[in-house]
Amino acid sequence: MFQFAQPVQQAIVLGVTLAVLILLFFEKFRPAAVFFVAVLVFLLTGIIETKDFSSAIANESILSIFLLIFITTGIHDHFNIIGWLDKLFGRTSNGRSFMLRMTTGVTAISAFMNNTPLVAMMMPYVDQWAKRNNVSRSKLLIPLSYAAISGGMITVIGTSTNLVLNGLIQSKNQVPLGLTDYFFPGIMVSIAGILFLYFFGYKLLPDRSDPMKAVARQSREYLVETKIRTGSSIIGKSVIEANLRNLTGIYLFEIVRGGKLITPVHPGEILREGDSLFFAGETQTIVELLERDNGLSLPQSNSDSTYQKRPDLVETVIPVNSALTGKTLKQIAFRENYDAAVVAIHRDGE
Repeated sequence: MFQFAQPVQQAIVLGVTLAVLILLFFEKFRPAAVFFVAVLVFLLTGIIETKDFSSAIANESILSIFLLIFITTGIHDHFNIIGWLDKLFGRTSNGRSFMLRMTTGVTAISAFMNNTPLVAMMMPYVDQWAKRNNVSRSKLLIPLSYAAISGGMITVIGTSTNLVLNGLIQSKNQVPLGLTDYFFPGIMVSIAGILFLYFFGYKLLPDRSDPMKAVARQSREYLVETKIRTGSSIIGKSVIEANLRNLTGIYLFEIVRGGKLITPVHPGEILREGDSLFFAGETQTIVELLERDNGLSLPQSNSDSTYQKRPDLVETVIPVNSALTGKTLKQIAFRENYDAAVVAIHRDGE
């Protein structure tokens, strides 16, 4: 540990604080790692005393946050939360009515549960409800977050911020805030927030279409099924030997054989008569592939197609700090590493 003069310590504090803000803004590193390094610098330079750091870690309010997270996780894992939520929120198919019930319920629950696990628990449920009732989830997810935030203001344990504030007050040997100090302001803010969301917020929020629904509607535009006819020259050959690898504009992502699904397709996979080959990409180029003398053809009728038997598409999101960001699918060997094939990418609303 080093000791520096006060002006030097002040410069270090300003420099580290500025660096933390910049790193958090650009999201190149995980926030926990950024804060850990910042605290480590303060410890090594003597700006923070070891005893102060230890007492902060052992702060009752900080420990309460972890305990609340554990309790919330236990409730989610061992109780039929979805059944309770259906009874509480699911008796309507109207988006505005559901939002009113959902925000009211989440506000009440958030007063006694930590916000982060509560929102994480509710997001899949709200998303599924929106899909079942053909309501845009963009109309519901922001109200969910706002309801959890405002509900957390009602009690001292409702949000981590309240607990940390009370911990700081106690550390200064001051009288901590009581129940009523939070309750009445929190209730007023929560009611005002719910009413605003119901009467104005629902209209102001964007009505974005579900990208998965758009994919399903337009799947014929970029997914094409072909069949290997009897006597085809590619029967008995591997995918790479049949020149079905590294095609221009399209790629083979799936084979259906006798009701069995083969995906992703390995370059060494041996092709058989009657296989249904599914291609994704610029499907207008499929015409060039069919014109080759390879024995591939389109299904003659819907009854010949296995298209309806294919599994549902799955949507995933790549966060900003993901290790996949900035790399191509080939660079990360997506199909080999994740046993899946990418058929479409949704970016900036397109």
